[in-house]
Amino acid sequence: MTNTGDVALHDRVRVHAHEYSEHVKLAFVQLAEVWQDLETTAEQQKTDLESTFKAALNTWTDAVGRAKDQQQQVRSSIQQMLAQMMEAKEALGADDPSAEAELQRLQGSRSAHKTLRAWQKDVQVKASYWEKCRLQRVAEYEDLQARILALRKLCGLGAMPAADKPDISKANMVFLKLELERLSAEKERREDLLRRLLAELHSVCDDIGEDVKAAAAEVHPNLVYMWDEEAAKVLRDVYKLSSTYTSGSTGGMIDLSDSSISRLSAKLGAMKDLKASRAAHAAELLGVLHSLWDATEVPAEERAHFVKLMSGPLRLHGRSLEKCMSEVRRLEDVRTQQMVDLVNSKGAELRAMCRESHVAEPAGLVEALTAINSEDRNPGAAAELLAKLLHMLAEVQVLTGKRSNIIAAIKEVEAAQQEDAWLAAYEVDEQRYKGRDANKKLQRAIKAAKVRDRLPAMLADVRVMLDEWRESEGEPFMYDGKDYQFEVLDVLAADVEEKAAARAAKAARSASSRRQSVIGSSNSGTSIMSPGPARGAATPGRAGAPPRPASAVGSPGARRADGPATPIPLRSVSSKTLHDRHSICVVRYVAWLMPNMGACTGCVGFVAVHCVLSVHGLPVALALHWPCALL
Repeated sequence: MTNTGDVALHDRVRVHAHEYSEHVKLAFVQLAEVWQDLETTAEQQKTDLESTFKAALNTWTDAVGRAKDQQQQVRSSIQQMLAQMMEAKEALGADDPSAEAELQRLQGSRSAHKTLRAWQKDVQVKASYWEKCRLQRVAEYEDLQARILALRKLCGLGAMPAADKPDISKANMVFLKLELERLSAEKERREDLLRRLLAELHSVCDDIGEDVKAAAAEVHPNLVYMWDEEAAKVLRDVYKLSSTYTSGSTGGMIDLSDSSISRLSAKLGAMKDLKASRAAHAAELLGVLHSLWDATEVPAEERAHFVKLMSGPLRLHGRSLEKCMSEVRRLEDVRTQQMVDLVNSKGAELRAMCRESHVAEPAGLVEALTAINSEDRNPGAAAELLAKLLHMLAEVQVLTGKRSNIIAAIKEVEAAQQEDAWLAAYEVDEQRYKGRDANKKLQRAIKAAKVRDRLPAMLADVRVMLDEWRESEGEPFMYDGKDYQFEVLDVLAADVEEKAAARAAKAARSASSRRQSVIGSSNSGTSIMSPGPARGAATPGRAGAPPRPASAVGSPGARRADGPATPIPLRSVSSKTLHDRHSICVVRYVAWLMPNMGACTGCVGFVAVHCVLSVHGLPVALALHWPCALL
C-alpha cells in the first residue's frame, strides 16, 4: 500500500521539475537578450552558465548533506539514549536477561523498525522508563540518607563516608534500610535514658525548689520537651512528617548525643550535691540560729516561724535558706553591736586609765576603735579587739599600781605648782585687799606660801622615786610620752630655784628699802620721804606737827610724835575695816605732813606719799598720789 505522504511528495517533485524547466528556459531567453544587449562574449556567457549550473548543483548537494546530518544526529541520540539506559540498569542493578536481550536488539539493527525515526521513538520510550526508575531510586536513596544522617547527628554519631556517586543498587538500598532501623532503635534507647534522667532531675529540683525546665535548658534548650507528653507527641508527629527529629516551635534538634547525656548526668549530680549541701547548710543554720537566739535572748514565739520553716518540706528551698540567712545576719548585727558597745566601753575605760596614769595609749588604739565602729565592721574583728583590750586593761592596771606612788607625788608637785603660780599672781595684784573675799584670798596666800616653801623637798622626793624606778624597771619613767626626770623634773627644779632666788633678791631689796626709809624718817623728823630740798625745808608761817590727840593714844593707827602712824594690826579686822583704817592713817599722815612742808615749788599738781606696812610679817609697800588741791 502506497503511503499518501510519499505520493504527494512525488507529485510535488514532478510539478516542481516541470516548473523548474520552464523557469530555466525563460531564464535562458532572458539571459540571451541581456548578453546580446551587453555584447557579452561567448566565453563569458559560458562562464556565467557554468557558475549558475554549479550553484544549482551545490544547492541540491547541500540539501542532501543537511538531511544526512539530521539522520546522523538521530542515530547519535539513539546511541546516547541506549547508553543512558544501560547506565540506569547498571545503577539499579537490573539483571533481567530479557531486558539485556532487548537492549542488544535495539543496539544491533533496525530490522524491527521501518524508519530511523520510529526506532528513535521506541528507544526514547524505553529510555524514559528506565530514567524514571532511576530517579525514583535516587529519591528513595536520598530520603534514606537524609534520615540516617539526621539520626546519626541526633545521636551524636559521625556521618557515613561520602561516596563518589550515589549507590542506588538494590543491595545498598536494603543496607540503608537496615541502618535506618538500627539508628531508630538507638534513638529510642537514648530517649528512654534521657527521660529517666530528667525524671530524677525533676524530683531533685522539686526537693530543693529549683526550676527543672531551666536546669534542663542549661544542658540543651529542647530537652524540656522530653518529659512534656504533649510536646513530645508534637515532636514525634513532626519527626514523622519531616523525617527529622526537631521541635515544632524552634526547629532545633533534640540532642541525644553522648555528650548531652553526660552533661545531663553531670547536671543531675550537681543538683544532688546542691541538695546535700543545702541539707548540711540548713542543719548548720538551725544550730547557728539557736545559739544566736540564746545569746540575744529571743523569745520562743519569734523562733517558732523559723523552726517550722526549717523542719518542713520547704526547708531546702533557696528562699527558705535566704530567710534564715537574713535572720542570722540580723542576729549577728545585734550581737556585733553588743560586742562593739562592750569594745567601746572597754576602750573608753582603757583610755581613761591611761590618762589617769599618764601612760601613752597603745599604738593604733584610736584607729582600731574607729574601724570597729565603721559600717564594714565584722564580729571576728570585734571579738579579737575585745580580747586585746582586756589584755591591755590588765597590763595597764598592773602598770598603774606600780606607778601609783610616783603619780601621786607628781600630782602633789603639780598642785604645788598651781598654788605657786596663783601666789605669784596674787602678790602682783594691786586689788588683792579689796573685795569681799580679800580675807579668804589672804588665808590661801598664807597656805600657798607654805606649800611653795615645801616644793623643793617635794621635787627631791620625786627624783628619788624616779631613780628607784629607773633602777628597778631598767627604763626611764615616762609621763605623757616624756622622760619625766630629764624633760620635766629637771626643768621644773631649775625654774623653782630661779623663782626662789628672785624672791630672795626681791625680799632683800624690800628689806633694804625699809631700813633706808626708817633711817630717813628718823633723820628728818618730819617725813619718811625725801622729795628734795624744796619739800624737806620747813615752810615759814606753818606750825610743826599737830599735837597727838589723847583719843588716838593706844588706838590703831595712832601716830608717833616724830613719824607716821604705826602699822595696823590685822587680827580680828575685816577687809573693809582694814581698808578704811589704812585710808584714815594715810590721810592723817598727810594732814600732819603738809603743814610742815615748804612751798611746792615746781609742783606738778600731786604729792606722792609712800609707806610700808607689815601684815603678818609680810611687807606691803603703798604708794599714794594725792592732788595738791585736796591738801
